[in-house]
Amino acid sequence: MFGRNKNKQKTVEIFWTGGFDSTFRVCQLSRFPVTIKPYYLSDDRKSEELELGAIDTVTELIRNRPDALCYLRDVVVIPKDQRSEDKSINEAYKRIRKTHHLGTQYQWLGWFAKTHRGIELSVVGGDHAIELIEERGAFIRNDDPLIGESYIVDKRRTQKDVTRIFRDFSFPLRNTTKVEMHDEYERLGFGDVIELTWFCHRPIEGRPCGQCNPCKSYIEGDLPREFPPEMLERYARMMEEKAEESQISP
Repeated sequence: MFGRNKNKQKTVEIFWTGGFDSTFRVCQLSRFPVTIKPYYLSDDRKSEELELGAIDTVTELIRNRPDALCYLRDVVVIPKDQRSEDKSINEAYKRIRKTHHLGTQYQWLGWFAKTHRGIELSVVGGDHAIELIEERGAFIRNDDPLIGESYIVDKRRTQKDVTRIFRDFSFPLRNTTKVEMHDEYERLGFGDVIELTWFCHRPIEGRPCGQCNPCKSYIEGDLPREFPPEMLERYARMMEEKAEESQISP
């Protein structure tokens, strides 16, 4: 029902990268009578064109589904030079990085979320961000009567630096695993979307590299997904080289 009663629907803002997790959440939300407003924060990655291509393809697929109840807006691309930095978030991020691994993206996602409070961040259980919040604080369940389970950071029980970065996000997939999402894709009738999602950060000739962290995570995970042979070969070589280096190192 693309566009039906769109002015009366609840609006859900969400970060969408074209990857497995955030695409799952968009598919899940499409089964509710909501307006989905997705954002893509450009970081000039080699994979950006492929990620946006995945978003465009899935957007069109959802809009053409007769069982979609949402109004899915075009993704809003935020160029790198249009980000508004936040000094307190920068300082908090630097302190956290001294003792905990946390991707640089959480720094500028935090900047953006300050003016989009409640925006959904589709990170799953086991992600570094989830582990950090649970280690240094707590979540509060903040379910929505229309779209279901979600969580926010408990500001009173969470360390201040962690709160500064994550206080404005909503975490709907906190208790979900990738394997569970794979099964839910199928149950919702979106099994064909799985292969359309993009995950590699350093593609080679438009194909996954097999060596970046997302590629490594997918290959070593339990998801039943087809991978190009050259991707698996590069992954195998990388792991062999690492094994040789570990034997040489004292």
